[in-house]
Amino acid sequence: MSEPPRCDDTSSELVPNTSHHSQTAQADESGKKTNKRQKKQHAIESDVDATPERFQPFDLKSLTFKPIGSEQEVNIWYATPDVFHAYISQFAHGFRKVNTDLWPLAERLALVNTVWRFCQEHGVAFPFEYQQVVPDVNAEDVPDVDESGDEPASEAV
Repeated sequence: MSEPPRCDDTSSELVPNTSHHSQTAQADESGKKTNKRQKKQHAIESDVDATPERFQPFDLKSLTFKPIGSEQEVNIWYATPDVFHAYISQFAHGFRKVNTDLWPLAERLALVNTVWRFCQEHGVAFPFEYQQVVPDVNAEDVPDVDESGDEPASEAV
């Protein structure tokens, strides 16, 4: 029976990361050292800082529209890709980098923010309604808060 191999030849030295995802500088064909990933990330962060977004991901549940040929309102979050695509195509087009068969939520959010900015800049009506989502709370379930009482509101329930 043979003995399992031992790892006596390992060292305690730091080993550099050689994966292609590392952010170390790489030489391009012209011999210049560049870091494309860092440059791209910096450009994205600069764009984000320069243009604050009006809507956040969960706002997609509050933004509603009436699909073409329907009186039933749906929200952007739950709208099927084909219903969302048919509706938004009235206001925007040229979706080259978007899988319109799926319409991922991140792409929907980016497009809605772009449409909102366009509407603000050109004085055009925004094509979605913002429905404030109010939690379903029964007034009898909410405890009265007595300012003179020693009991914290969290324990008043």
